[in-house]
Amino acid sequence: MPPPHPTGNIGEIMGLFTGASLLTILEVWEYMWERLKGFLGKHRRTNVQQVKPAHNDKNGGIHNGAFHK
Repeated sequence: MPPPHPTGNIGEIMGLFTGASLLTILEVWEYMWERLKGFLGKHRRTNVQQVKPAHNDKNGGIHNGAFHK
């Protein structure tokens, strides 16, 4: 059996590294896109205001008649 041709080996190796490089670039792009979406989503949310119970509320606002009878 004759030894493999060197250009065939070079082509196989170049194809392997090109494919691996393309996948790596796509994975990095996907990661950066998800991070960007998360970053933008944090700044678009409205601020939540803390509600304090009324002064005459003995339960501290936890139990009210609508949910606990």
